Amino acid sequence: MQKPIVKWAGGKMKLVPRILEALPPGHRLVEPFCGGCAVSLNADYPQYVLNDMNFALIFMYRQLMRHGDTFISSAKDYYAPARNTRKEFETIRAEFNIAGDDSDPERFLYLNRHCFNGLWRVNKSGSFNVPYGKYKAPYFPEKEMQYFRKKFNGHDVLDNQDFEDLFSTLLQGDVVYADPPYLPLSETADFTGYTPGGFTVESQKTLAACAAQARANGIPVIVSNHDTPLAREIYGGANKIDSFPVRRTISAKGSSRREVKEILAHYLP
Repeated sequence: MQKPIVKWAGGKMKLVPRILEALPPGHRLVEPFCGGCAVSLNADYPQYVLNDMNFALIFMYRQLMRHGDTFISSAKDYYAPARNTRKEFETIRAEFNIAGDDSDPERFLYLNRHCFNGLWRVNKSGSFNVPYGKYKAPYFPEKEMQYFRKKFNGHDVLDNQDFEDLFSTLLQGDVVYADPPYLPLSETADFTGYTPGGFTVESQKTLAACAAQARANGIPVIVSNHDTPLAREIYGGANKIDSFPVRRTISAKGSSRREVKEILAHYLP
């Protein structure tokens, strides 16, 4: 199993075998919400499209693909022990927020691996606001970065489109795995802050409509989400819905990392 470069809320490492089993064969795997890319990294398709609305994430991937060892070396400099302090973290976070998403992808990777739980969250103004993670020795993912380069070398696979726009570009032979920000398990558990504006219930409904239209066009789509009554209502037009337990790992306390149920909604031609 190949691990992602970044730590990412909702990452699919533990579910990769189940998801790969659900995905039908095809020529190109398309991920509208690629995040850490755990599925594509472990899939076997001739081509890939890795799309995400988090521009800082996609920009980091692009810089890695374009500049390779040079980027890896400069990113590694941020992992010096002297930079693993709350003060240094807050300074780099402030610099990142002032400079913008496309200014320094090395900062992005530093913040992802040094922040609390690897949680990437932005406020309404678009500023990253997750606190320092207090890790003794944050892991530098050099091996994962090299594999990412090798896996996707020679393919123009990275995109930063709205998922609706991406669905409009699908081709025959595509297979879509959609892993959107999940519907909340409760009214107090909402988390959609990967990008400014979040991902609303209406966004979920639009995604379901896109999946149904792709199916009508002969393109299979698999969608992940929490198993809630609302999710089953929104994605009820799928051919079938699989449900299974998953242990959550994003909570601050180990005792809160309980099992919850997720679904895979199959939209198959």
